[in-house]
Amino acid sequence: MGAFGPSIDVYSPTGNVDKGLGTGRWVVAPGLTLGVMAFERIQFFPIISYQYMSEKAGQINENGENTAMHGMTFQVITPIVLSQKMYMQVTPIVQLPDFRYATTNFACEVLVAYSLKEKLQLSGFYKADQTYGQTFRVGTTIFF
Repeated sequence: MGAFGPSIDVYSPTGNVDKGLGTGRWVVAPGLTLGVMAFERIQFFPIISYQYMSEKAGQINENGENTAMHGMTFQVITPIVLSQKMYMQVTPIVQLPDFRYATTNFACEVLVAYSLKEKLQLSGFYKADQTYGQTFRVGTTIFF
C-alpha cells in the first residue's frame, strides 16, 4: 500500500447539452482513495465516492421533473509505465447515479501520454460510456 486519503472530483456544466456536450449538471464527488503499488510499473488507485449531481440547468426530464441526484461511484485508476517516455492510464468506472433507482452505468477511460521533451507531453484520451457514448481527444501538456 502506497497511499490513503481523501479525493474530490468537481465538474461544472460548461457544455451544451443539446449538442451532446456535458450533462448540464454540477457534479461533486468526495471520496476515499487507496494506492496499491502492485509492480514497479503498474499501480492501482481504487476510489469510492459519494456523488451529488445538481438539477439540470433549465431542463425537465421525460417525467416532467428536474431533480438533483445522490449516488455513488467506484473507479480504479491504473497507471502503467510503458517506458521512460510513455505511460498509459486505464480507469474502469461503475456508477450508481441515483440511490432511488437500481440503474448502474459502466464506463472506461484510457489515456496514453508520450513525452516529446522534458516538459512537453502529447496525449490521447478515449472514453467509452454506457450512458453518454464515446469521447476522444488529443492534447498537449506543457509543464512549468
